[in-house]
Amino acid sequence: MMKKTAKFFLATIVLVSLLASISGCGKGNSNATPAGQTFTVKRDSFTLEVTAAGNLALSRTEDIPVEFFYPAGTKGTIASVLVEEGDTVKEGQVLVTLDRDEWDEQLKVLRKALDTAKRNVITKTTAVKDAEMELASLKRQVTTKKNAIAAAEYQVKLKELAVKEAELKVQSANETLYKIEQVKKAQDAVEQAQQTLDFVKLIISGIVGGGLQVVDFSYWTGLRTSTQDELEQAQQELEDILAETHVDLTTDVKLQIAQQKLLIEQYQLAVDKASLT
Repeated sequence: MMKKTAKFFLATIVLVSLLASISGCGKGNSNATPAGQTFTVKRDSFTLEVTAAGNLALSRTEDIPVEFFYPAGTKGTIASVLVEEGDTVKEGQVLVTLDRDEWDEQLKVLRKALDTAKRNVITKTTAVKDAEMELASLKRQVTTKKNAIAAAEYQVKLKELAVKEAELKVQSANETLYKIEQVKKAQDAVEQAQQTLDFVKLIISGIVGGGLQVVDFSYWTGLRTSTQDELEQAQQELEDILAETHVDLTTDVKLQIAQQKLLIEQYQLAVDKASLT
């Protein structure tokens, strides 16, 4: 509009100048304007009306799309439009508002799911802590059991040593018993008769003898019988001595035998007790 007004103002000035020139020429030379004469030019109003039919084109028009800040594919509904078509708008001006009801409902669902997830996390965390406490308790129990096993194994070793010690005492007491003179003689007689009987049996069976033929078989069988009798007599005599009933035993010898037999019984009881333990 400013450019059109300026053009109309210049046209008015030009038109006024032309009219003045035409008027001067029409009066002849008598009324000619003297050279060097000046005139005053006045500014006046000039009105130009333009009548036309049509649409006015704006200097700048744009289609403004509504973009959601939600993830792609998410639907939304416009609640209200705050401007009308053709309105002039400024940068940062709110043009439309969204319907938040559906988003609030979805937000409630998401918050509910979040609360559930938080409760699940708390439950799982509590379960993990309980499991860790149970594991620690089990570890302590295992340690206690291991210590108990170690202590039991130590006791077993002690009892095994006690058994061996008691057995050695029994053996020592037996050796002491058979070192008593009367007992030793009776035991030697038993051993001698047993060795003779074993040798005679080998001769009769042909296992020993260097391949020699037994000429008098009845001799060896008779010797075997007599040796068996001697062995039985020697064994009976040893039993009588150990039973302290032999007629040739003195009181002192009987006391020695009784003491050693008592020690043997005590040590044997210790062996049985230690073994049972």
